[in-house]
Amino acid sequence: MKSNKLSKSLSSIVGSVTAEVFAESKKLQRMGKNVINLAIGQPDFLPLDEVLEATANFVMDGKVQYTESKGIFDLRKSIVDYYQVDASPETEVVVTAGGKLGIFGAVWSVCNPGDNVIVLDPSWVSYGSIIKSFGCIPKYLEVGKDFTFDEDDLRNLIDDRTKALIVNSPCNPTGQIISEKKLASLYNLCAENEILLISDEIYNEYVFGNKPFFSLTKINNWKDYGVAINGFSKTFSMTGFRVGYAISNELITNEINKVMQLTASCATNFAQHAAVVALKNIGKMRVRIQEIMKPRLDRLIELDGELLGFDLLRPQGAMYGWFKLHDVQDTAKWAKELLKEKLVAVTPGIGFGPHGEGWFRISYATKLENLEDGLQRISDFVNKKN
Repeated sequence: MKSNKLSKSLSSIVGSVTAEVFAESKKLQRMGKNVINLAIGQPDFLPLDEVLEATANFVMDGKVQYTESKGIFDLRKSIVDYYQVDASPETEVVVTAGGKLGIFGAVWSVCNPGDNVIVLDPSWVSYGSIIKSFGCIPKYLEVGKDFTFDEDDLRNLIDDRTKALIVNSPCNPTGQIISEKKLASLYNLCAENEILLISDEIYNEYVFGNKPFFSLTKINNWKDYGVAINGFSKTFSMTGFRVGYAISNELITNEINKVMQLTASCATNFAQHAAVVALKNIGKMRVRIQEIMKPRLDRLIELDGELLGFDLLRPQGAMYGWFKLHDVQDTAKWAKELLKEKLVAVTPGIGFGPHGEGWFRISYATKLENLEDGLQRISDFVNKKN
């Protein structure tokens, strides 16, 4: 088949930069190379023993068949309890096969080809591609430290074909957390223009400073024009379980449930039951995250001062360091050269939207020795270039 016969929407999408870097680093590792992977946003610790043991028991008990497409009721009820939100587990929560499918469903629920979606940028690598896959247009609004943005610029991006706005807090890649006041102003603007505010809250438990995480679900009347997306990959280190969820009004969750019916049919049965166990042990997981990740963040900040001297946008949450590169116009080329010469995998900023160029992201979800070795190699690479 000729390439001009393929879907124009799908053909316009390039693969995930993060996935490409990860694949290349794995290829080098198979060749016996000592690669330090600072690109992948995945906790390097296992789920709690309680979750692993329960998972094995659920499999042996035969929980391996289909469930309702919107997920088992016990999990939907547990999600409502965890969020402490006024939502019906019967009609206003849908379990998805990973948080990513929740984002797909939220965009799909309101968009038609030719519509547009506003993305606060720099932004997660997949938002733009998800929007384009529906024949829609991503519109990027540059956001700085502490989610600073020009409200007039935002209003100017909204037209009669704007159907949604995506905010991710704590943010991948910048690690910034949006304040209650700014999130409320975004919601009010969305409600005023009758567009859906999609709040990606996947890193809500990764908060390491004095600035608290604030959920969309705490805003008055949020369900009218809002949907909160979350999952178990980051908080519970259950990335391979592929369990996410969306909370919204019944109109939106019904549409997202259709997406589940059309694609995955349902999230994995035993993984959903394991997710219930995970939520029962959220207190233990919160302690683990702070004990493991906070020292790594502190060391990252120290190493930047000792070795790199880059402009690090100090993370408030998530699991990433967002570094400014001076006098580098092509971060993708720079990252490829770094991987080839120093065997360190980082994610180039261009993968995080048009306002990511000139930056690069590293994940500190790795052992301290890897972090130290990796940043030393980056320092050697940069000094050699200079």
